[in-house]
Amino acid sequence: MKNIGNMLRNGALWLSIVLLVSLFSAVDLHAAAIASLRAVAGRVDILSNGRLPAIAGQNGSRLSSGDLIRTKTGGSAEVIYNDGTVLRIAQRSRVDIGEHFSAKRPSSSEVKLVRGRLQAIVDLKKIPSTAAGVKRFEIRTPNAIAGVRGTDYTVAYERAQTNVLVTAGDVYVYNTLMDGQIVNLTPGTITTVLGRNRPSPPRPALDSDLKKMKGSAAGKSGSGGQGVTAAASLTGDGVTVPVTEVLSTQLVKTATQVVTDTVTPPPPPPPPPPAVPQTGSVTAKWQ
Repeated sequence: MKNIGNMLRNGALWLSIVLLVSLFSAVDLHAAAIASLRAVAGRVDILSNGRLPAIAGQNGSRLSSGDLIRTKTGGSAEVIYNDGTVLRIAQRSRVDIGEHFSAKRPSSSEVKLVRGRLQAIVDLKKIPSTAAGVKRFEIRTPNAIAGVRGTDYTVAYERAQTNVLVTAGDVYVYNTLMDGQIVNLTPGTITTVLGRNRPSPPRPALDSDLKKMKGSAAGKSGSGGQGVTAAASLTGDGVTVPVTEVLSTQLVKTATQVVTDTVTPPPPPPPPPPAVPQTGSVTAKWQ
């Protein structure tokens, strides 16, 4: 009987230890969650720490540093970080949500766009950080980095080409495979980084650019069920303004000024001199 009592006590002790370990593990997993999914449409997969096997993403799925979101054809989703930063992921995209102002990177966040299209809405003023100095939020593609100072912008990468379109705020872009020459973008402008080339000079975003970049950034927004083109908005100073209205006024004006300051086209060549009639030949013709 004494041995039985000891066995029961030991069993109860081990059971308590297992329960405590499970409890602490659950707490650690919860603490590691830095974001969640919403507005999931179509096929969306989550690769924990970027590794297989993939699990189906659902509204409310919790995400941790290094998780990779994979959207299939017709699929889209939004990643909402705990601080309110939003990533809108288009179909046929792969996005590593990276380290977001974590203990490893207290003053910065780096999102990796492996392929596809991604819209980021971030307000650095609202992001808490334990580190002193300037906070940075960057989206990295295989050949470029686009960093922000509080803004709304869209990045696309396909076939060694990165396109960056700015809706609000300021964005710096440079080619990681080149000499690091930086191009600064303002609202309403777009640049392209092709292969190992430097970013192209900023130019005003055309309607076709907006449809291509913004229209497929995500199928639906999480707040109103509208398409991203209608839902995309300026977020500075707490004001929400539809992009299409702004681009038709001051954004295009600002973009034109940026291009004028950056690239000065050469003057047109002078017109050719007027032809001089050959009098002798004409006289000879009439004789």
